[in-house]
Amino acid sequence: MKSLSSANVLMRFMPYMEEGIFEDGMPLRKQIRVPEDKGAFIQPLKQSFIANPRLMPGSKIMIALLTGWAGNGTSIKTTVGTIGRNVNRCARQVHRYLADAQAEGYLVWSRTKDRIGYYTGIQVYLNFGAIRHFYKERTRENKSQSHRNCALTYMADTKYNYLLKDQIDDDINIRLMRIAENLGYEFPDMKTT
Repeated sequence: MKSLSSANVLMRFMPYMEEGIFEDGMPLRKQIRVPEDKGAFIQPLKQSFIANPRLMPGSKIMIALLTGWAGNGTSIKTTVGTIGRNVNRCARQVHRYLADAQAEGYLVWSRTKDRIGYYTGIQVYLNFGAIRHFYKERTRENKSQSHRNCALTYMADTKYNYLLKDQIDDDINIRLMRIAENLGYEFPDMKTT
């Protein structure tokens, strides 16, 4: 018998059922509003990154968030306040997370300035080799080709082996004879077996 928690209907619900209930003795983090599920996700992270005990837990969360923002591996231009809002931490704590992650070699960051010299934010460069798992590019040879939607076989997918045919095509034989005569060669007589 299956557990009730494995039912497909219940799997669609978020892990939290009620929000805003606060009892005495509960940590303050239980009062924080739950983030809205917008369907965004982060590519697979390396287990060595997640299990690294030298990183602060908040640094891991911040790096995972930045990895999702980076997408295909570009640098991220943002502000400390934006990161702080998304991880529910103050700017000072975000600076600690950035320093911790930089000391471990997971990222490099610098401040960005405008023409006058005012600080406008930060630019973060992530070390994706230490954070993310990269899949090999699928080449043409190893791509799985599905023909489920195809009603007919493509001509490129049919393999004709003319060397194993019992009879030689007479039309091709006639054309080869004409080409040989025009070039002044003697065309050998091809007998079918």
